Amino acid sequence: MAKALIVLAGSKHANKLGKNIKEATKDMTEKSITVSFAHDEYDYITVIKDAPTTPQEARDLGGNMVKKYKSTVDEIVFDVTRLNDVKEGAALAAYEFNKYKTKPKENKLQVEPAGISTSINFARDLITEPGNALYPEKYADRINETLTPLGVKVRVIYQRELERIGMGMLLSVGQGSENNSAVVIMEHLHGPEGEQPIALVGKGVTFDTGGISLKPGRNMGDMKYDMGGSAAVVGAMHAIADKKLKK
Repeated sequence: MAKALIVLAGSKHANKLGKNIKEATKDMTEKSITVSFAHDEYDYITVIKDAPTTPQEARDLGGNMVKKYKSTVDEIVFDVTRLNDVKEGAALAAYEFNKYKTKPKENKLQVEPAGISTSINFARDLITEPGNALYPEKYADRINETLTPLGVKVRVIYQRELERIGMGMLLSVGQGSENNSAVVIMEHLHGPEGEQPIALVGKGVTFDTGGISLKPGRNMGDMKYDMGGSAAVVGAMHAIADKKLKK
């Protein structure tokens, strides 16, 4: 099993790795260097010049190392500061949507979920699904199936009720499809009693056919991304519930 180590220059771990690391990083100017030498435990060692100082820098570090090693190692060991953020960035960079690929490319690297990567990647899955697979009612079912077990109260307003309560403008948008419209309301109310909740609203048009007769065929498939706003809200609710946030 191939393994890579990401270590901070001058750290105790780096110093324990021996003179090869010390010599290679003595006058280090690059942000990172990969040192090649025989080691009993690691096949690759990348030395980082400066420790990440912000969560985003840490996520970028984790993501960059995954991109660097995803085809060559089975595991990456990080020995750096802001480790949780680094691992979250690694988990986000390792994301792939292979659901409809006959022969998906296999990556050796196995990365565990960290931070809110599971929630973000769930939103990514929703956004990437084609419109004929994730139409409004199916989208509502996915939300219900995934968020209800986390303690989110999910209510789906289907076509008949939408007609009854007079949501004509929304229904007029959906008339261009053979699939019925739906509205999803998600609630996670665990703040102080009597406090006003925070409301998140996202548009969930699962395929944007507005002006379709005028749109060129190229990139037509990208019209499925029109529901990205709602997917961001769903991902946020997933993260809120998964982390059991009160506010």
